[in-house]
This record gives sequence, C-alpha cells and structure tokens, in this order.
Amino acid sequence: MTETFTLPPKASFGAPALQTVWDSSSLGTYLRCPRRYFYTYVCNLRPKTESYDLVFGSLFHVAMEEYHLERQIRGHNEAQVIGLQALLEASWSHSETKNGHWKSDSPNKNLWNCIRAFIWHTEHFALEPDFNTTVLGKKLRAVELPFTFDLDLKVNGFAASYCGHLDRVVDTGSGRWVVDYKTTTKTLTSSYFDTYNPSTQLPGYAVAASIVFHEPVQGVIIDAIQVGVDFTRCGRSHLRLGAERADEWMHNAHAWVEDAMVTATRANLEPATSLGDFAAKNAKHWKMNTESCFICPFKEVCRSTPSVRGFILEAEFNISLWDPAVRQGAKTPNADREASREQISPGETPPGQPQGGEGVPAEAGSADPSP
Repeated sequence: MTETFTLPPKASFGAPALQTVWDSSSLGTYLRCPRRYFYTYVCNLRPKTESYDLVFGSLFHVAMEEYHLERQIRGHNEAQVIGLQALLEASWSHSETKNGHWKSDSPNKNLWNCIRAFIWHTEHFALEPDFNTTVLGKKLRAVELPFTFDLDLKVNGFAASYCGHLDRVVDTGSGRWVVDYKTTTKTLTSSYFDTYNPSTQLPGYAVAASIVFHEPVQGVIIDAIQVGVDFTRCGRSHLRLGAERADEWMHNAHAWVEDAMVTATRANLEPATSLGDFAAKNAKHWKMNTESCFICPFKEVCRSTPSVRGFILEAEFNISLWDPAVRQGAKTPNADREASREQISPGETPPGQPQGGEGVPAEAGSADPSP
C-alpha cells in the first residue's frame, strides 16, 4: 500500500495549505509571487545553502536586542559587551559543523563585519539626546516587542490575524516611533530609503504599535547599516505615517490576506506520496508572478519542465518550518527579562499588550532582515 504524504501541522495554519496567522514575511512573499509563497510556507522548503543576508541580519538583531535591553540598566559599555557576547553565541547555531562560529564566503556579510557593524552602530548612536527606548509596565523595555492583532476577517470560518516583532520603540522629542533595523551592502542614499516607501512591512509595524500602545505613533524610523568589505556606514530616515495611511494599510492587508486565504480554500489538493510529489501536483493552484523571478530561489524550479520539478525540489531544498504562531513564543536569553515579560497579564492592558485579551505571540528576532 502506498503511503500518502501529509503536510506537517502548523499553529499558524487552520487547515492544510490555509494560513490564518500572518506576518510580514509570509504576506510579503505571497504578494511578490503566490507560487514562491506555496513552496516556502505551504511546502516549508528552503534552499540548502543558508542565505548570508538572513544570517547576518539575524545576528545583528540579536546583538541589538541585548544591547538595548541592557543599556539603560548597565550603561553603554557593558551593554555593548553583552550584545557582542550574544552575537557570538548566536553565531554558533549557524555553524555548518555546529562546533564553531558561522562562516561566510561573502566579503561583506560575514561574522567579523557583523561585529563591526554592531559596534560602530551602537557607538554612532550611543549618546542620542531625546531618543530613549520606551519603558512599558513592569519596567519592560520595548525591544523586540511582540504583537498580534485581529484582521477582522474570516474565510470558511477561519479568523485571520497578523503578528510580528517591533525591533524597538522609542520616545523622542517629536513623539513615539517604531525603529526598524536594516543591514545592506547598498549605498545609503535617498534612493535606498525610498525603496521602503511605500512598503508592506513598515506601515504594518506602525499600525501594530498604535494598537499595542492604544494611541497613534508618528511612524517608523529606518536605522540602516551599510556593510562594506572594510567599512561600515550608518544612516537614518523617518517614515512618517498618519491615520489615513494606517487605515489604508489595514484595508489593503484585509484584501491581501483574504485573497491568499481564498486561493488556499479553492485549491483542490491532490494526494501525493512525497513532499516533492505534493509540490509538483499542487503548485498549479498558486499562480506564478514571472515579473519577480530575478532573486527568487525557486527560479530554476519554475523554468524546468513541470514533470521534473518535484525531483528538483527534493534534491535542492531542505524542509524548514516557518511558523509565526510558534516562533512568537521565543524567549530572550536573560531569565529575568523572561520573567518580566511573563508578568504582564493580558488583563492588565499596560502599554505593550494589545487589546483583545489573548497572549501576545512573537517572532524571534526580525522576521526578514533585509539584505
């Protein structure tokens, strides 16, 4: 008897192929190309070669999280050491042999340049006046702040929600802002910052912060770090987002997620004997966007004959589950901070806890560090 393949269950999916808990990574991927979304989030496929950009961004975010959680308690110098220690510890998890630090062949995105980017960035902005991390109830600092909110949408009885992490929230002389870190090899010109306006990700963060704090925020500050072979540059841009753009994002997000969920419910999934067989038989329900193939890891799959795509997927990709609803349970390494997070009960509704009474899921680090 031939064994039938089944997709592994994920908390963010209400039914096979039907995602209900969304984040900026999964939604952004669906908007770029539904077929890429299917391979990545429904089939859980990732390239066997880990992305230098994603690892670099992840390590940088780990260091920045530790630095800002500790800076107001221990001061700049000690917080910097703690951030560096966290970065080096995290780099071990990305080592191919698991007995050394992460190694990269990239002349830009490598461990030593990540260390330099962290040190230079924290030195560059160490003494900012009127630019302080927001302190929540129970003295919890708004760093890697988890959020989730309802999208007021149901498809086939399944409710949709949106979740993620805010890298940092700050109080400044011009009001409260969300800070989002971007590491890049690109020159930090106005053209670079313009690529984030408009965007799917950043207005969503501003909307989330407004829900978390029960009042509008000014917008999003993009803290960008240019990583060269032997240099690092820092740049900052303010993306001010008013109530009208927030409402527009909510309207768009509702439509985007509805389209994605309806696509999944209409897919008449064919039985399969393996993941490759499942992907090859059912990819047809998620259409290709051939205008976004330039940097897609599945480009060679889509340009091959459909009958051999399943074999290519099984040979060239690994299974790696990305589940926003589970990743949001991740804890920071410091036990005291874990306790402080857990002490904030949903019923208290202090700043930092969304309305709605549910526990706040959260991603570990940035969902999608930018190259």
